[in-house]
Amino acid sequence: MDRVFLWAIPRWVPPNALTVVRLLLIPVVLVLFQLGHAWWAVGVFWVAAVTDALDGAMARIRHQQTNLGRLLDPLADKLLIGVLLYSVGFEYLITKIMLAAIGAEVLVMVAAAAANREFRANVPPSNVFGKLKMAFQTGGVLLFLIGTLAGGRGVSDAGAWLLWVSLAFVALSAVDQFRARRRGTRNAQPSP
Repeated sequence: MDRVFLWAIPRWVPPNALTVVRLLLIPVVLVLFQLGHAWWAVGVFWVAAVTDALDGAMARIRHQQTNLGRLLDPLADKLLIGVLLYSVGFEYLITKIMLAAIGAEVLVMVAAAAANREFRANVPPSNVFGKLKMAFQTGGVLLFLIGTLAGGRGVSDAGAWLLWVSLAFVALSAVDQFRARRRGTRNAQPSP
């Protein structure tokens, strides 16, 4: 990743800047889509999705991980996917299920952050299941966007199937996060 992409991003640019760019691109994609510029919407969505891979890689490779980034990055992902799913694929059952799951994740994140100041310091890092979930969700949304251009349901149906697969990774990621938190709680308890 460093040799292929990160060389083009100066070291003084923090990973959180890419996360903010992703947040700012969400309304741009929506406006382009609503104005009928679907190909431009696809392109901007793709750029936003790429920033997700880049900011995490930057943070790890350059040792610039922050608690704010651990909180903002998944929030930006959920908003990007959720807002676009609502706009382009709402007639599908899986979209409604994914939106409910995304909404629940956002509520848990916000409630935990508001209720516990230490939450910010204890945000768990993403796991492989979460990364796969985001990859399948991104692919599903991309196919929904392209499906609106193609005018046929075939591409959008393929996007819906990708979302069903991503739902399995949502569950696996949640189980893995729960186990990681339990291990951390057990390890943090003082011995008698």
